[in-house]
Amino acid sequence: MLSSSEEILSTSSLSAEHDDQTEFSSNKYSLLTKENDRINALKNLQISHNQLESRYLKSVNELEYKFHEQCSYLFQRRSDIINGNYEPNDDECRLKTDFIETIDRQLPSNNRLGIPSFWLHTLKQVRS
Repeated sequence: MLSSSEEILSTSSLSAEHDDQTEFSSNKYSLLTKENDRINALKNLQISHNQLESRYLKSVNELEYKFHEQCSYLFQRRSDIINGNYEPNDDECRLKTDFIETIDRQLPSNNRLGIPSFWLHTLKQVRS
């Protein structure tokens, strides 16, 4: 059994510990609240960034679609020439730019269609 003086000391120390825990809990709570506020602010910034990025990607997609629509005719024409489904006229055969090196042409035989081994020759011309 505790004496009255020991009991008072024990009770006061328990009361002091309880006050410390209460103070710590309220400080901890306010720190957590501030941290949560900061985290929420960062989340809001991320949401804004995601919305901007979404609009950016939508614009890029629209631009790529418009470009593809404009180029699809050229891609189809190029495929037809390579595969021999279309024979270009004299005006189309005239080179329109000075940037491409002209290659000595061999006279093709009239019985071949398209450009045989086109991609093989093209890839051999690439400088590595």
